[in-house]
Amino acid sequence: EDLTATLTRLRTIGVVAAGSAAKFKGSNESPQIIGQRLGASFLLTGTMRRSPENIALSVQLVDTSTGAQIWSGKYDGVPE
Repeated sequence: EDLTATLTRLRTIGVVAAGSAAKFKGSNESPQIIGQRLGASFLLTGTMRRSPENIALSVQLVDTSTGAQIWSGKYDGVPE
C-alpha cells in the first residue's frame, strides 16, 4: 500500500487502484491478460515472508506487452 501511494505521486505513470488490482491476487492469469484487463503497461508483483525476527520482500516489475521481467529487487531486514 505504501509503494502504491508513492507511485501515484509520479505524474509520468498511471497507477491502478489497489482494489482493482486485488481481484487478481493469487490468479494464474498471465501478465499480458492482467495488463489488458487493467489497462496497465506494467505490473508490480511480489511476495513477503515475515517472522518475528525477519522480513523478506521480493518484488518484480513485469512488462505486460511481453510478459518479461524488467526489474526485480529484494529486501531482507528486521521488522519495526
